[in-house]
Amino acid sequence: MKLHPLCLIVSAVLIFSLLVLVIVVFFHPYHQDRFSFVHINPYVFNNTPQSLWQNHEFNWTYFLHLLDEAKIMNFRGVALAGLEFFVDDGLLENAINACEARNLKIQLYFPMWIDRTYLLLYPNGTATGNYYLSATWSMDGFPDNTTQVNAFLDFVGNVSRTASSHNIEQYVVFYPFDYAKPDDWKIRTTTSEYRQTLQQIINKVREFDQIHKIILVSDNVENHFGLWDILPYNLTNVDGFGFCYYSEEIDQLQETNLTQVYEFYANQSRMYAKGMVSIAEWGFKTHGKWEHGLTSNETMKCQLIKRFIDLVHSWDVSWTYFTLTDWEVESSADWGLINKDLTLKLSGETIKQKLANP
Repeated sequence: MKLHPLCLIVSAVLIFSLLVLVIVVFFHPYHQDRFSFVHINPYVFNNTPQSLWQNHEFNWTYFLHLLDEAKIMNFRGVALAGLEFFVDDGLLENAINACEARNLKIQLYFPMWIDRTYLLLYPNGTATGNYYLSATWSMDGFPDNTTQVNAFLDFVGNVSRTASSHNIEQYVVFYPFDYAKPDDWKIRTTTSEYRQTLQQIINKVREFDQIHKIILVSDNVENHFGLWDILPYNLTNVDGFGFCYYSEEIDQLQETNLTQVYEFYANQSRMYAKGMVSIAEWGFKTHGKWEHGLTSNETMKCQLIKRFIDLVHSWDVSWTYFTLTDWEVESSADWGLINKDLTLKLSGETIKQKLANP
């Protein structure tokens, strides 16, 4: 029996509509419930660098437990930070394999800047002591100290060469900016040398990995200093832009400000990249050295976490909560979602439930 032409047309329209729905839901670049990440850096315990090879049964196993916790809490992936430690420790590929074994998407967070002429760990896993040297973390070598730039490029190449054959969601490159010298860096970021060296870093990733995304991230420069146009955006090989967001008022999300920053970077990404946007860091704490992201108690921390997820749920964005464990580097600031014994805090339970039912 022949179908009426109108029936064929209606059927075709229905099939096409269903395909569009499937593509939007499952292949949308940053569908909210598929692209929630949590920041993990397993290398600093009690503000002391600890090789994952040393006391291997505890340190490496503890790192694997952190990955398990991220999975249990319904995060779709992890942002691995402390890459300089992973490289010196010879464990970067092991860490990536461990994430893949748990079906966790992976972001690789390069440090904003580090003098890679200083090793942090010896080949036997012993800490060198350079972690404590201000020269190791000084921003002064960017962008025109040739020795430091070449060492950093070698490090970036090492990471991207190792990661290129794996299922990396994206590399995160930060705009270098020294908060301790804002007046100097407001000028430095506008120079051709700054742009050229930053482009070299991006190109070094792309040299070894032509497939995975590169996101260029501002560490709260526009929000903290009210500076919107000093960073270079018209760079090549960039897939999207990102920003770090921390409310600067206690017990507040500052939704209007967050929306403004997101819309700015969404526009920059449409103009200069491929339209992708990442909130590379956000989070809340009840105490710490600085006031950004501060709440009066754990209950308020939970409320603000829920408000954040509700606000960004419809945005074309991925996001990374900072951080899974408390951040001992910052006077033991309690950004974390879990306790040292791996039990969930109230905020951890909150985000787990929220991600299960976005």
